[in-house]
Amino acid sequence: MSNKKNEELQSRREFFISPLGLSFVSKVAPRHMVGLCQGLWLGATAIGNLMIWLGPVMYNAWPIQWCWAVFLIVCLISMAVMFGMVKWLERVAC
Repeated sequence: MSNKKNEELQSRREFFISPLGLSFVSKVAPRHMVGLCQGLWLGATAIGNLMIWLGPVMYNAWPIQWCWAVFLIVCLISMAVMFGMVKWLERVAC
């Protein structure tokens, strides 16, 4: 897939995911901090988009097993953080 098509696909994904995240943030954030929390959501999205170059750099510089190990570890850490927040999110979202 060409770089132009990848960028287009990424933009379309972001177009659908961003409103869901902003809606959730506005639902769970304290009323006096909604704007700040939405800004943090958009900032986190921007940082994630800026860090997308790390994957190809690791893929080209390291053995493939190390690269996938890093991806797996990052996913497991993310999963642990999200599971750790489930009870709190259920409490504040309902």
